[in-house]
Amino acid sequence: MNAVIILLIVAIITIIILLVRLFFIFENRISFYSKGHDNGFSMQELRILWPLTKRCNILAPADIFYSVQTLNRALAVYRSEVRRAGIDETPRVQRLLSKLTKLRSQIALKADEGGNIGNTRLLDEGQRLSVLFKGHGVFTSRIVDNDANLIIEMPRQEMRAAPSIRMPSIPLEKWKGQSLSIYLWRKGDACYVFDTTVEDTGTYKGEQCLYLVHSTNLDRVQKRQSIRCECKINAQLYLIKSEVVNYSRVEEEDGYKCVLEDISEDGLLIRIGGKGKKGLPLKIQFHLNSATIVMCGEVRAVEYNKQMDQSRLHFECTHITPAMKSELLTYLYQTIPESEWARDMAIRQSEGIMDEESLGK
Repeated sequence: MNAVIILLIVAIITIIILLVRLFFIFENRISFYSKGHDNGFSMQELRILWPLTKRCNILAPADIFYSVQTLNRALAVYRSEVRRAGIDETPRVQRLLSKLTKLRSQIALKADEGGNIGNTRLLDEGQRLSVLFKGHGVFTSRIVDNDANLIIEMPRQEMRAAPSIRMPSIPLEKWKGQSLSIYLWRKGDACYVFDTTVEDTGTYKGEQCLYLVHSTNLDRVQKRQSIRCECKINAQLYLIKSEVVNYSRVEEEDGYKCVLEDISEDGLLIRIGGKGKKGLPLKIQFHLNSATIVMCGEVRAVEYNKQMDQSRLHFECTHITPAMKSELLTYLYQTIPESEWARDMAIRQSEGIMDEESLGK
């Protein structure tokens, strides 16, 4: 009886050892499928992604569910492969691309949830700032000293704007007493914004500077899923006249020539000759790398420069195919540097608060 018990114990121990060894052998695969399932991927989709991680030389395959950089690499390879195979427009491929793109945004957002700071006294000298002065626009600056006050260099205006909406330089003494909103990007952390007041102005170490009141109320701004970046892309503009529109159709005839100055997944900033009109329904067609993008929507606002006889159209996209949106997001994520997030947020905010007079209308 004792021999039977001993044999049973030995067998159990042997099985446990084998299971442990098998776990370590297949640890990467187990982790990959477990994390993939938790993120809503089907078994069929995971069977596509597993060998993809091997072709991308990703040592820890589960990293595509954690790391933006790793997922970007996998996305780039997968897009290239399905395009060469001619299956990039199939529903199965588009569903997987849509899931991966959505996951990429979620990872970026989660990265903004840790490491919060709550006091401007913790900011470092040399920190780049975007300064929003309501009614005047967005300026760039940096911290030159952090003591009783937050001392920043004289802000300079570098807005992405047409000559018609550029503001004259502001004398140093005019800044005193003004309320400002400050945006900044902390490397490896996130974008922050805080409100402050210019307590004094003067010269510090030979530079003209503003002395700002410290703040203990820094708001952490998560990266928006709708990101944008500057560009200079030639495009074709088509006026939508029919009530029935094929939103995804690629036009073969030339349209009205225009230039895209700013691009995001949900809108464009378009420069055209002549005077634009608010509310016009448009189709915009252009190329990103080897892909043709078609965006349909409406002009939400117009900035007209009478002297140059040119307009900048703020175009809101209401229709874009999943495949084209996926290509557009890839371009945006690979183009815009993290350091531009703070400036982008400040400019977005300024565009919302400027009145018609400040826009030069």
